[in-house]
Amino acid sequence: MLSIPAAVALQSDAALHKADLARTPGVFLVRSMLAGAYIRIGVLIMVTAGGPLVQAASPWAPLVQGLVFGVALQRSQADSGIAVLSVPFVQLFVFVALAALVGVLAAVWPARRAARLDVLRAITTD
Repeated sequence: MLSIPAAVALQSDAALHKADLARTPGVFLVRSMLAGAYIRIGVLIMVTAGGPLVQAASPWAPLVQGLVFGVALQRSQADSGIAVLSVPFVQLFVFVALAALVGVLAAVWPARRAARLDVLRAITTD
């Protein structure tokens, strides 16, 4: 993790580089087109890797697709200064566990309410 002065210096260097690119619109246009191509390649890899999970209606599909897209995007930008890939697996596990807990709790209340209903009275029409 960068310190605040290092992060500010990095951002100021990036701003100066972007300002220099704005002076040469042809170079800026070509680099923008390449960035779009990199993102399309990342999306293609994401869909290829997550497609079977989506087809199987797996709840893991969005997590896998997000991870694959992040890795593909970082790998495509490694020569632009984004050289370190950091996947917070502990945070991923915590969020998946919390989502599972919220899902179970959200299902318990309606299930308990439905269990108290008389079935015959619930299906009759007035």
